Amino acid sequence: MTISGFISASARWSAEERPSFCAGADLTSGSRRRPGRLTRRSPPRRRPLKYDDGRMSAISKQVIEQIRSRCDIVEVIGESVPLQRAGASYKALCPFHKEKTPSFHVNPQRQMFYCFGCHAGGDVFRFVMLRENVDFYTALRMLAEKTGVRIQFEDERESGPDKSLLYRSQAEAAEFYHELLLGGQGAAAREYLKSRDLGDQAVRDFMIGYAPNAWDALLKWGGKKGYAAEALEAAGLVLRKSGASGDSWSSYDR
Repeated sequence: MTISGFISASARWSAEERPSFCAGADLTSGSRRRPGRLTRRSPPRRRPLKYDDGRMSAISKQVIEQIRSRCDIVEVIGESVPLQRAGASYKALCPFHKEKTPSFHVNPQRQMFYCFGCHAGGDVFRFVMLRENVDFYTALRMLAEKTGVRIQFEDERESGPDKSLLYRSQAEAAEFYHELLLGGQGAAAREYLKSRDLGDQAVRDFMIGYAPNAWDALLKWGGKKGYAAEALEAAGLVLRKSGASGDSWSSYDR
């Protein structure tokens, strides 16, 4: 699924709000540019951010728009960036590059932000992605928790009902293991990750999880969630083992 609505912020700003350019000589480097040649700052170099992956294809568009509508971009950005009123918008020092004069603007009417210095811009999802250096799905989860919206998944009828069930079970199982790592049971695992130079930020970015020392932990979790063992097997989350006593299930070390 392609997430729509993420167009360039500069395209949505009026002409007088667009970034200005300057011409002349570069005195710091010793090189001289021809008069009239446009110069501009490069946007901050950060790890590439993905808007879509396998998890996103099963999330309802209505849920995404519901989360967006409940997030006031001024409030979200204002939690980490000191904003100053500037007419109908807000301005601040850009959180994505060093500067002395505020060039970072937030437009509450359009619910968009844009920096005239480094040209970073977008909506509330894009800000969280850049600020936290996470992908779209993680930013969506963070804002869903903030607004109290439960992420729901839609049935993809054109692909068959089983596919949406697979996506949903895999995404929820990932959250289950991730929460175990962050909880009391995952203390030793967190220490091990730190010894491998994987800190809290990496744990959040990649949703690293922890499987407890119990072969049926995921089966019990799936039963409470309403997932049959066969559905978890189809999703690749558990294994079926055949023995003298018949079929048995295992999710250990998966």
